[in-house]
Amino acid sequence: MLAQNRTDTVSTWTPDSLLTDTFSYRNIDPILSEPAGQLNDFRGISSFVMERMTEGWHFYFLIALLVGYAIARAFLGRLLSSTFAASVRYNVAASMFKDNSQLQRQRDLVLYIFYFLSLGFFLMILSEHYQFRPYGLKGISLAGFYSGLSIFIFYVRSLLLNLLGHIFYQRALYKEYLYLGYAYNKLLGILLLPVNFILAFSTDTLKTIALFTSIILLILLILMRISRGIIFAYKHNVFNFYLFLYLCALELVPVLLFYKWFSIIV
Repeated sequence: MLAQNRTDTVSTWTPDSLLTDTFSYRNIDPILSEPAGQLNDFRGISSFVMERMTEGWHFYFLIALLVGYAIARAFLGRLLSSTFAASVRYNVAASMFKDNSQLQRQRDLVLYIFYFLSLGFFLMILSEHYQFRPYGLKGISLAGFYSGLSIFIFYVRSLLLNLLGHIFYQRALYKEYLYLGYAYNKLLGILLLPVNFILAFSTDTLKTIALFTSIILLILLILMRISRGIIFAYKHNVFNFYLFLYLCALELVPVLLFYKWFSIIV
C-alpha cells in the first residue's frame, strides 16, 4: 500500500510529437515542476541562437569550404592577411599584380573559387529569406544558379575590359585595373565563410541581424572598390570624363540590366 502511494506522485511524460520536440506532462509533482521550467527556458534560449538544420547539404557544403580553405592556407601561405592588405593598401595590390610567380597565380585561382561558391550560397540564403526564387529554383539548384551567374558576370566583364584595352592600345592598363578591383572579390569570398554559417543555422532574429550586417559589408566593399578605381585613375592620369563614362557604361548599366531581368523572371 505504501509503495502504491509513492508511485502515484512520480512524474511521467510522453512525447506528443517527435517532429516538433514538444512534450506533455501528466501527474506532475510540484517538486519536479522547477526542472521542467528550466528545461523550457534552456530550449527558448537555444532556439534564439540556433535552429535545427533543415537542409543537410548546407552543413556538408560549408564544412567542405572550411576544410578546403585550411588546406589551401597550409600549402599557399597566408590568404586572409595578404588579401586584406591588398584591399586596404594600393601598393600591396600593385605589387601582387606585378608578381607573375606560380604561387601567386595559384592563390588567385583558389580565392576566386571561394568567391564563386561563397557568393552563390550567400545569395541563395538571401533569396530564400525574402522569397525571391528565379525560375522557381530553390536549395542547391538556386545556389548553383547564383554561382554560375557570378562566374558569367566575372568573365564577361573581364572580356569586355580586355577588348576595350585592345581597342585603345591600353590592354596592360585595363588588366591592372581588373586585378586591383578583383582584390575585393577575393576578400569577400573569405569573409562570407563565417557569415554563411551564421545565416544557415541561425533563427529568424539572428538571421535578420546577420543579413543586414552582411549587406552593409557588401556596400562597404563596393565603396572601397570605387575609391580604388578613382585612385587608379588619378595615378595613371585618366581623365575624369572617361572615368565617368566607364562607371556608367560598364559598372552601373549592367547592374540595371540584371535588376530588370530579375524583375521579369521572378
